[in-house]
Amino acid sequence: MHDVARVAGVSIGTVSNVLNKPEIVAAPTLRRVRSAIDELGWRPTGRGRRAPVGPDLVGVVLVGTEPHRAALLDGIRRRLSWGGAQPLVTFPADEPTGVDDAVRTLERTGVRGILLEMTPGAESIAVHAAERGVSIVAIGTPATSDLSSVAADDESAAALAVSYALERGRRRIVLVHPPHDRAGADLRRTAARGAARAAGFDPGEVLIEHDALGHDSAAGRAAVEFLGERRMGFDAILLPDDRTAAGAWRRLEEDRRPTTSERALVIAGQDSEVTDAIGLTSIRTPMTAMGYQSADILLAERKDPRRARVRQVFPVELIARETRP
Repeated sequence: MHDVARVAGVSIGTVSNVLNKPEIVAAPTLRRVRSAIDELGWRPTGRGRRAPVGPDLVGVVLVGTEPHRAALLDGIRRRLSWGGAQPLVTFPADEPTGVDDAVRTLERTGVRGILLEMTPGAESIAVHAAERGVSIVAIGTPATSDLSSVAADDESAAALAVSYALERGRRRIVLVHPPHDRAGADLRRTAARGAARAAGFDPGEVLIEHDALGHDSAAGRAAVEFLGERRMGFDAILLPDDRTAAGAWRRLEEDRRPTTSERALVIAGQDSEVTDAIGLTSIRTPMTAMGYQSADILLAERKDPRRARVRQVFPVELIARETRP
């Protein structure tokens, strides 16, 4: 504790408060003391003497277990392993209280750095955790606050998908948004409309929007059924991920008549073994690279909390496939 106090420039009493009553310590002091603890590799024990250094844990909070997250976790594990750290992964419910509980639980285990997937309400949770002295890197959506973030270029993804559908002669394109993602929906809508105009079409005539009910095949089926019940004919549908796309494709196949020569074009927002097996056109995102980079940024910030924040957006690629029977 003497060493930590010296490096952090605080009293031993303040170090004790950081360890036992962090809620009463000012955020800048919390960050300074925790940075000193990490720098010294110190792990306190009940007797207050230097303990053997245990595993260096980094929290990872992911909402959902879609197949593409395996690649994301692979990248995270590779970088953490190289840095001598290990991931402590949790999959909370897709709601703010679940994410907040997961973050606070990780803090109580002694984790001082968290990779947090951005979902509705998650950014304010991340900001409050950062104020408590935890290093945070947001994954999936560019952070709007003073947080580092790693994200895919969703705007380009929407533009690529719409342009491809129009090139294939499709003139009624459904843009399906993930649930509860108003900010992301605005970005994708703007990009999709821009792509339609660039191709010489009126966005109001060729684009239809719909909000998905979830991130699974049932949500894809429900989207197709909703549009059908309202007689909103379409010849292309862009889904936010691979499982919703698979569900939509299977529902469309159930309605397709043998005499129909052309099926509706389904484009998935995530490329995976699922889309490859069916033959769906999809958007490939470098998930492994995103995971690796998010962990790299976090390790750097944990070592030096004062360093400038990084916001990195990864390019995406459209993978055209012919749907298999």
